Amino acid sequence: MGYGLAVRVYFAVFVLILGSLGLSQTTDPNQLPPITIPPPPAAPVPKPTAPKPATPKPVAPAKPVISPAPTVPVTSRTIETIKARGRLILAVDPQFAPFALRDEKSKIVGFDLDLARSFAAQLGVPLEAQTILFSGLLPAVKSGRVDLAGSGLTTTKRKDVLYSDVFFDNAQIFAVQAGNPKKFVLGADLMGKQIGVRANTIGFLAAFQKLVPLGAKIKVFDSNQKALADLQTGKLEALILDLPSFEAYRGRRTPIDQIAGVLVQERYSFAVPSDSDILPVLNQAIAAWKKNGGYAKALEKWILDR
Repeated sequence: MGYGLAVRVYFAVFVLILGSLGLSQTTDPNQLPPITIPPPPAAPVPKPTAPKPATPKPVAPAKPVISPAPTVPVTSRTIETIKARGRLILAVDPQFAPFALRDEKSKIVGFDLDLARSFAAQLGVPLEAQTILFSGLLPAVKSGRVDLAGSGLTTTKRKDVLYSDVFFDNAQIFAVQAGNPKKFVLGADLMGKQIGVRANTIGFLAAFQKLVPLGAKIKVFDSNQKALADLQTGKLEALILDLPSFEAYRGRRTPIDQIAGVLVQERYSFAVPSDSDILPVLNQAIAAWKKNGGYAKALEKWILDR
């Protein structure tokens, strides 16, 4: 037998012997080695993760802080207030021709406006005219709603307003129908006579003080136009008017005449707030207006009978 065959035989025998030994060891349960059951693998510990940052809520951008623009006081008290506002405010009742009236384009014009405009020019601002009924002129001045008021204001004893120097002398007279043969005669028997007058005027006060005690019946109107209409239709025997207004209406060919006699003399001024500082400057403007020819031009322009 060769060497290679002998090796193979020897290896086969050796395998058989090992197999028999393993079999003999596994047939006896008491000889079996203890069985160790490995514990279940521990659950994997998750790696710590950083928390996701919360999604920020949208925030509206902050509004820029804007300082409020400086406001000009509503009330008028000083020259500085007028200049800061940029205009001089005059209150007039445009039913007082020729001192304040409306032209054919409804623009407020008149003697008072020309004078006030020259004052505004001296302050370096334009003039603004506001329409207020005559009875509301002084309350508007007192409250400071306007800088000054015109339209035939005369000096009174009120302490809540101040008055400028006089810029026009006037009189309250009686107007009658033109050519009326029954012309009203002042000083004759006035018992039952119908006499018209505008409310809240100097003529209004004088009529109740001087004519009512003589038996006259006074009819009060809100406007001269209504009063003139009643005069033309014969509902009135006379109408109390200030002299410049009479001249202005007659200049427009209103058929009226003036009778002899004067009810009351009056002198026109501007009214300003009692705590305003504009009065000295206003008086200077009135004096300058008379001196530089503006006054004479206004007299001619507005048909004032001097």
